[in-house]
Amino acid sequence: MELTPIQLEVLNALIALHHQKRGCIKGEEIARLIGRNPGTVRNQMQSLKALRLVEGVPGPKGGYKPTTLAYDELSIQDVEKEAVVPIKRDGEPVEGATVLEISFTTVHHPHECHGTARMLGNIKLFEEGDTIEIGPTPVNGLILRGRVIDRDDVRSLLLFDIDRITTLPKGTLSECPLSEFKIGADTPLRDAAALMAERCEHAAMVERDGKVVGVVELLDIARALANNGADSPVSEVMREPIWADATTPMLDVLDVLTSEREGAVLVEQEGKCLGLLDCRRLISSLGY
Repeated sequence: MELTPIQLEVLNALIALHHQKRGCIKGEEIARLIGRNPGTVRNQMQSLKALRLVEGVPGPKGGYKPTTLAYDELSIQDVEKEAVVPIKRDGEPVEGATVLEISFTTVHHPHECHGTARMLGNIKLFEEGDTIEIGPTPVNGLILRGRVIDRDDVRSLLLFDIDRITTLPKGTLSECPLSEFKIGADTPLRDAAALMAERCEHAAMVERDGKVVGVVELLDIARALANNGADSPVSEVMREPIWADATTPMLDVLDVLTSEREGAVLVEQEGKCLGLLDCRRLISSLGY
């Protein structure tokens, strides 16, 4: 069916508010969202009800609800347990907004990369020149960053210039190459540095009596050597190990390594230490 621009705008607003509240929506709420007169919205609702796109619910807690036909008309899937694809404006999350579709419009252009994002929410919050970040998407972890070029209020579309596209990793630690390199806890730092340099290792497991008791990083050894600690044992500079199960997503460990300023984690499975994963091996596994 052919809907007018105002009908499309009202219907998009109704569905956006309904997604946030999962209940009946008042005409005044729609009017505030789209910047229209409440009387105009009520008039449009009458025509939308006649087209079976909107259901009116009487009573003090009543209002309007979109019908299944409304979702079909706007090509929106009404998913019961849908994932929210967030969008940020100038670095701040936009509450109540989720992106429904992402399209690339100039993939053949040698110098430009433009895209469109169809969203549910208050699209009028966005202005030309705003920086936006969309994602991550639930399956492939896609994140897009760019700058708004234009917007289409009727179709709830943002046109933006894409600056960067990132895909978050989906694998687990079980897919990463691990180091089995170990150094004794009583090994002098001078010898430990030589061993690690020979093997081009940035970190090593520290063991005592056949048990892993810590992790030592080349940076810690270098600091100790600079302070005349060449004869000190590795145990004096080793760190408490951070353990991660083999089923842990790579992305979670990347967050830990960057936020905790740690250079490595120990990977275990069913209580058994499988080996050490440092930043170099993790980044290699991510394909960077």
